[in-house]
Amino acid sequence: MSIYLLNTRAQFTALAPEWNDLLRRSCVDNVFLTWEWVSAWLRHFGGDYRPWTLALRAEDGRLRGIAPLVIGRKRLPGGLFYRQLLFIGSGRAAADHLEFITLPGDETAVKMLARGVLAGRGWDVLQLESLPPQSPTLAALQRRLPARWQEIETLPCPFIRLPADWETLRQSLGKNQRRNITRYDRYLAEAGAGDVQYGQLEDAAAIPQTLVTLARLHQAVQQEQGRAGAFGDPRMLPFQQDVAAQFQQRGWLRLYGLRLGDNPIAMMYCFLYGGRLSFYITGYDLAWSRFGPGRQVIAYALQDCIAAGANVFDFLRGDEAYKFDWGAETQMNVQLRAAGSLWGKLLLSGKRLINS
Repeated sequence: MSIYLLNTRAQFTALAPEWNDLLRRSCVDNVFLTWEWVSAWLRHFGGDYRPWTLALRAEDGRLRGIAPLVIGRKRLPGGLFYRQLLFIGSGRAAADHLEFITLPGDETAVKMLARGVLAGRGWDVLQLESLPPQSPTLAALQRRLPARWQEIETLPCPFIRLPADWETLRQSLGKNQRRNITRYDRYLAEAGAGDVQYGQLEDAAAIPQTLVTLARLHQAVQQEQGRAGAFGDPRMLPFQQDVAAQFQQRGWLRLYGLRLGDNPIAMMYCFLYGGRLSFYITGYDLAWSRFGPGRQVIAYALQDCIAAGANVFDFLRGDEAYKFDWGAETQMNVQLRAAGSLWGKLLLSGKRLINS
């Protein structure tokens, strides 16, 4: 097998015809590793990064593996910076369950990609976020990295194993949660602000404006809680509009909404891919927060994805308490940080000294 470093946009784009075919056959098939996601991320955030992707090919030219990486500069106080080697699509977009793309059981491909990464030059710190806990990539890299120059952090990613029908899931919930799902629909109806309506976006032409509304609702909630919010970066909205349009064409988009009359009071932006519903971004109208509109639209989304045959409802990163009201269990994903240069080693040493 031969390994190639693709470090120009043209070289990276040449992988497009083969990318999703390898991903679908891989052991890591995940919506955040699809060509649609990674290529859109590079279009919108690529000004801060350059491709540093490894492609592994068999003797007959067939693609055997991809290390989907980019290099970006991380600024430090005083005008200093260091070069990070990251997964494409990570960082601001907060994608989870990222991996090198290889076929099931192909340990040779994993080892070769890991060696290729660590033999590479041009980066100071390897920062791989949200690897699955049993990641073959994580194991291969850790075996080859000196223990003193690597760090591991865990990232909770709650999820629900879905039963075959909504009623089974509903009965598994706590008494208060079951009662609230029913009574708060009634309270909303009695508020006199219009009919209570649940639905999901089907009109592709409405995607851009619907995501503008989602961004407004999301940002209002996040700022109320003292956080910047996912749409604090002005590039995030056009990125998500790009992703949503492509996902809609492929049947992966789920944009759920709760309305009172003509007024949207809660929205959920999700992706349904490979039997897994990924709950990505939500927002609700603060004026209706006492009615729990976020909980209500989650209940609707759960009913819809169970009916569609999904087997996992993935809350993605973060261990917020409301996720466990739905009976979620937690997968602990892993973030790997490692030094790849003398400058990187100095940075890791300094960080440990500050935190000690």
